[in-house]
Amino acid sequence: MHPVRPLFFAEIRVATTAELIALVEAAIEARLAGRPVQSYSIDGRNIQYVSLQELFKVREQLQAEHGAQQRSVNYAEFTEAV
Repeated sequence: MHPVRPLFFAEIRVATTAELIALVEAAIEARLAGRPVQSYSIDGRNIQYVSLQELFKVREQLQAEHGAQQRSVNYAEFTEAV
């Protein structure tokens, strides 16, 4: 039996909105290129894809979030020590 290894937050990587947009666009392209099936079943296993409408909605939300992040400005003020 392997000992349980604690999970540290530094080990968790969260995708950026730009990366998520790229993933959603790849999923859209894959669906348009040849997988128009919404769902199917093989040997009792059911597979269901996210609808194109849902993918378009998620992409739009991510693009809005990404745009807001790009427009945000952080100001810093530096002064000389006297």
